[in-house]
Amino acid sequence: MKVKLSADELAEIIKCTQGDIDELEEAQEENGAIEDRTLDDGMDNDDADIEAKYNMDDYDNEEEMISDFGTLTVYARNQDDPILKAAKENIKDSEVWSDASSDENDEDFVLKATDNLILVGHVEEDAAMLEVYVYNAEEEALYVHHEILLPGAPICIEWLDYDPSASSPGNLAAIGTISPVIDIWDLDIVGCLEPALSLGKKAKKKKKIPGYGHKDAILSLSWNKNARNILASGSADKSAIVWDLEKGEVLQSVSVFEDDVQSLQFHPFEMQRLLTGSSDKFVREFDSRQPDLVKSWKVDSDVERVQYDHFNPNWYLVSTDSGMVYYFDTRTDKQLWQLRAHTQPCTALSLSTQVPGLLLTGSIDNSVKIWDIAANAPKMIFEKSVKIGSVYTIGCCPDVPWAFAFGGDRKDCSFKVWDCRESDKVRQQFESRRLSEPCSMSSEEGNSKENHEEQMDSSQPKKCKKKKKQKNSEI
Repeated sequence: MKVKLSADELAEIIKCTQGDIDELEEAQEENGAIEDRTLDDGMDNDDADIEAKYNMDDYDNEEEMISDFGTLTVYARNQDDPILKAAKENIKDSEVWSDASSDENDEDFVLKATDNLILVGHVEEDAAMLEVYVYNAEEEALYVHHEILLPGAPICIEWLDYDPSASSPGNLAAIGTISPVIDIWDLDIVGCLEPALSLGKKAKKKKKIPGYGHKDAILSLSWNKNARNILASGSADKSAIVWDLEKGEVLQSVSVFEDDVQSLQFHPFEMQRLLTGSSDKFVREFDSRQPDLVKSWKVDSDVERVQYDHFNPNWYLVSTDSGMVYYFDTRTDKQLWQLRAHTQPCTALSLSTQVPGLLLTGSIDNSVKIWDIAANAPKMIFEKSVKIGSVYTIGCCPDVPWAFAFGGDRKDCSFKVWDCRESDKVRQQFESRRLSEPCSMSSEEGNSKENHEEQMDSSQPKKCKKKKKQKNSEI
C-alpha cells in the first residue's frame, strides 16, 4: 500500500524530528570535546608531531559535516525554502523564468498547415541520422524539426503513410543502407531508438538460420501511393523486390537484372506498373497483371535515375552515367528525344509537381540545369551551381512547385532549398504556363487527361488544395 503525506503532515514530521537531530548533534559535539581534552592532556611532543604530520583535526571536521546533514531538509514546500525563493526571484528579474525561449521552441515544434517536411539523410563523421526539416515558403522558414539516429549511412529514403499497426494513415520513412534490411521509422515519434518495422533478414551461417529479402545494399525505394501497403526496393544484389507492408513479407522478387538496380518508381496512377533502371544499361517496366511480360529499353550507359512524367503518364525520363537524358513512350519502343544534359553522370532528375514541362537535372559536375520539355525538343533555360558539391538528388515540393531541395556531398553544406523563380529567365519562360495538378488516369486514355489548373503567379507561390496529410519530400 502506498501512503502519500500532505505538505502539512510532512512539515509536522520535520518539526518533531528536528529536535531529535539537534540533540544528537549536541551529544556528538560533547563527545568530541571530551576526546579532544583527553588527547591534549596525554599528548607529548612526538604525538604533536604526528598530529601535525597527519592533520588529525580533519577527521573531526568531517564528522561535523556529516552531523549538519539534518539541516538540509527542513521545508515541506519549495516555496517556503528561502534559497529556492531567491533563485526564483532572480530568474524572474532576468526574464528567463517566463520561459519565452521555450515557448518559441514549442511554436516551431508544432506543424502548421502551410508546413512541408523534407527528409534529409545526413552523415557526419561516424554518426548517421535522418533529419526532418520543416520548410514554410510563406514564412521563408527552413529548420530541423527533429532527427533520428540511424544504424548506418542512408543511401535512399522513401516517405509513406501506411502504418500496419494503425487504422489511420501514419507518417513514416523507409530507409535503405548498405545493410540488406530495410528499416521503416515512425517520424511522429521524436527520439525513437528503433524502427517501427524492418523488411528482410540477414542469414546467419554459423547458426544455420536462413534469411529472406535482399542479400546486399538497398539502392532504391518506391512506395505505391495507389496500393498503400506496397513498397518496392532495388538492390546491389541485382534484384528488385515488391513487399507487403501489412504482413512484412515478400510479394514478388525479380532477378532478371545483370547489375545493380539503381532506380525504380511505381506508376503515379496505375498500381500494377513498376519502372526500373539498372547498371546493366536497361530500363524495364513490369506489370503485376502479366508478371512474365517485361518491357525493356536500352540506353547508352548505366542508368542513374528513372521517373514517370506525371503530366504524360505513358512517357518516362531516364538519366545515365554518361550525362544523357532520354524520353521514352512506354507503349512503344519509340524514343521521343534525347539530350546531353551534362558532360558527367546525370545523377539527379526531377519534374515539377505542378508546372508542366519544368525539369531539373543535376550532376557530379556540381551543376543544376533547368529545362523546358513541353515542346518536342527540350530547351535549356538556366544553369546554376547550388554549391553543395556533386548533386546526387533533387526533390520538388508538392505544395510549392517552384521550390526544389538538393542533396550533395559537400561536407560543410550538403543540403539546400531553392525557389527557381529567383531566376528571371525561369519566370519569363514559365510565367504564362498554368499550374496543373495531374489526376488519376489509365494508360488507355493516352495523353488526354483532366487536370486541376490555375493561372501561375510568377511572384508568389500558388497554394494547392490543402491535403489532410502532411506532404513530404525525400533527399
